[in-house]
Amino acid sequence: MEDRVQAPIAASIYWMLPGPRGFIDSVSHAIAHSRALVVAAQGRAVTGFGYAFEHALRASHADTDQPVRLNVEDGSHIESDVGHHMGMATMSPSQLARHAIGKRHTIVLAPKTPRAVEKCRQYLMDFADASQGASARGTVTLVVVRADLGASWPKTAGLSQVQFSGALSTEEMRAYVGMRMIGRRGPGSAALTQHLVAEFAGFDAGFAEELMRLDEHDLLELPQSLSLVAHRMSTTHAIWRESRFDTGSVAEINGDVQAHVLHEWHLASHKGPMREAAARSIASRYWRAALHALMPWLEERRHRIVMILTPALEVYLSPTGGMMRKTSSRGDRVIEIAISDLECNDLVQMQLDRQNQFMVFDPHQKAAADICFKVTRVRNDLAHMKCPDPDAIVALVQAMDELLRDSP
Repeated sequence: MEDRVQAPIAASIYWMLPGPRGFIDSVSHAIAHSRALVVAAQGRAVTGFGYAFEHALRASHADTDQPVRLNVEDGSHIESDVGHHMGMATMSPSQLARHAIGKRHTIVLAPKTPRAVEKCRQYLMDFADASQGASARGTVTLVVVRADLGASWPKTAGLSQVQFSGALSTEEMRAYVGMRMIGRRGPGSAALTQHLVAEFAGFDAGFAEELMRLDEHDLLELPQSLSLVAHRMSTTHAIWRESRFDTGSVAEINGDVQAHVLHEWHLASHKGPMREAAARSIASRYWRAALHALMPWLEERRHRIVMILTPALEVYLSPTGGMMRKTSSRGDRVIEIAISDLECNDLVQMQLDRQNQFMVFDPHQKAAADICFKVTRVRNDLAHMKCPDPDAIVALVQAMDELLRDSP
């Protein structure tokens, strides 16, 4: 039986990122400045949500009495449970709103079932309404913590709401994946697998962990291997059919609504008005990953290729003073390029010049000259916003690593 347990996120890394850390700060501020508050997780569950709330709770109670925490089950009677901690038999929402004895108190209700969520909602709404009266100058803050991933409660006077989707920005996801995949590169010396995880994870750190469980071959075969990940997850496939914030199929990041890649994968795999747009979006994820991973990697190695070929290039270009001459794209002038500034496509052009073909015979130089064709194929795809063939990428990286393994 295949393991369908969702991979947990690395909480210590996740909660130090600006967005998740900002949630903790928002909760602390809301507790300190609100009478009635609901803190809710929106979208797919995030490891450490309870820890983060407790951290915010402690930060807001440094100089006050410690908060009272009450788990609410189907059979719980909130009025009695609250009253017990306040020294009374029962305490209605209006009585709690008027309570003004001693230091400021915070009472946290944590519903454990759908029915308990409704009980807490009603008690909190009544408390918020009662807190609006001129006579209700109590010292109690009532907080309901929701982790049921249900729909948001309607806005109500006197009620503050802090919602957390768990979504990461692009920069945060790159930082998270970079930390989690330190020392894991591929193929070869390239870091394409890291960038693929970051791009296809999108805003979902939990999904990033699922992608990290794939081997290098399956990562390079994205998006086809998305089906492997989706099958392994405990999340039902049905949530990816619709665009909904409460299920995490979409999320708002810095004012921009973004789709989860599995939602895009569903749309791209079924007939409908969004099919082509979803397929393009998925393809762009691979293109961006390849662009960010390979372009700097290629540029770092370009000058080493040129250095290997420099002795032969100096002889070949001696008639033009060591400069390559080519006509501008407009055809109105001749451009001279020094050997150190040559690109791989320039070296390909020289080798294909039938009138003055650049040829080398030393095995090491020949390998360097041949690799220019592999570089040009991948770079041309990237320049035209096309996804390079994974096999072409692997062949390029393997050839490059072998060529430069013993080179200075």
